[in-house]
Amino acid sequence: YDVLLPDSHGHGLSGGQLVTFGLREKYDVLDWVRWMRVAGCTRIYALGESLGASVLIQTAAVSPVFAAIVAECAYVDLRTIAEYRVAERLHLPRTLSSIAARLIVSTGMTYARVRYGLDLTEASPLSAIRRSRTPILLIHGTNDEKTPVTHSKRLYAASPFAVLWLVPNANHTAASSAAPEEFRRRVLGW
Repeated sequence: YDVLLPDSHGHGLSGGQLVTFGLREKYDVLDWVRWMRVAGCTRIYALGESLGASVLIQTAAVSPVFAAIVAECAYVDLRTIAEYRVAERLHLPRTLSSIAARLIVSTGMTYARVRYGLDLTEASPLSAIRRSRTPILLIHGTNDEKTPVTHSKRLYAASPFAVLWLVPNANHTAASSAAPEEFRRRVLGW
């Protein structure tokens, strides 16, 4: 195997101030794939976790460049996961927390549209997986508190090309730690 381990915009050693949750990053992924093909790679597989998994799913809807994808702990769309995570941090009664989270996220998305010209409502792996024919192995830990397992269940239900593996007792992006042998077998087999 040849392996490419890139950092997305605004992460690690990559430049860039904005994380666009797949809107722009999916085109970076396509550039990486083109670079790999020039380097002689003929069959390209992708593995991503959390945001990386969500970006890969969105990439597959733009162009079928992957033989298969492994996506661990992907979310269905930015609005849904953002509202969930904001509500979790507010420490208010559930109803108030949900209302406040919707308002905060909506305001942030409006700001991104006005300030940067970004329509973050389009950051939707759920919409993308419906348009993709790429085989996708969805992996999700049953103890994930950052991205509820319902996200992967919804992605799975939206695609006849997806397979879902729920990993008992695994936290967010921790399937390989919770079930190392099965993780290796399933990922390499996929």
